Amino acid sequence: MADKAEAAPARPYQASHVELDYHVKPDAEPNYQELGKKVDDEIRKLLSKGKFKGKKIVIRPIYGNPLPLDEKHIDDIVEAVHANPIKVPDKKSTKEGEKKGTKELYHHFQGISYEIDTDKDITSQVMKFLYELGKKVTKEKKPFQVQYLMVYDANHLEEAESPYGEASIDGKKWKMYKFKGAEGQPTEETQKAHREKLAAIVGLKPKGLKAEAPKEAGDEKKKAA
Repeated sequence: MADKAEAAPARPYQASHVELDYHVKPDAEPNYQELGKKVDDEIRKLLSKGKFKGKKIVIRPIYGNPLPLDEKHIDDIVEAVHANPIKVPDKKSTKEGEKKGTKELYHHFQGISYEIDTDKDITSQVMKFLYELGKKVTKEKKPFQVQYLMVYDANHLEEAESPYGEASIDGKKWKMYKFKGAEGQPTEETQKAHREKLAAIVGLKPKGLKAEAPKEAGDEKKKAA
């Protein structure tokens, strides 16, 4: 009798996708409340299944480059997000004054914190914030569409200084966060440790969208950076 295939290792986080009538257009805002409630319910369901026992979460939205929205690619996306740095403005002092450049941060990300038991509108605020942010910062004035929401236990994170200053939506602040105790250049061990601090991830799949795999293996990892 043939040997049974080895079971895939259990994920350290909960994962799912929610299909929504969510199509971002510059001249028509989505119904944030209706869409957000469905995703919030899914987040709470996932957290109740997993290892999360806290009260405060930090939401890290993934948006921008199109990513596959299906179960098959979710582990690659999680790996890529935690392996690749975020690029932020950096002012360097020179003899002539200050020179603007960029620097890479491997242990940081931007997000919004919520009390899971008391905050009622989580996803709707994130959607609204990114819709308005995209219209402000992109040349095409194109709003950002959320593709994934990563959910962390806030106990594993600490606030960090943001080079962008402070922004907020409906009283909730968009902040820079850092994994506690993480310093220096990333290693496979630190990347694995960051992934293990992820409590849940939810994909927001627009109705009618057929997710296609990237043509080149590993391409979704580059896009998720």
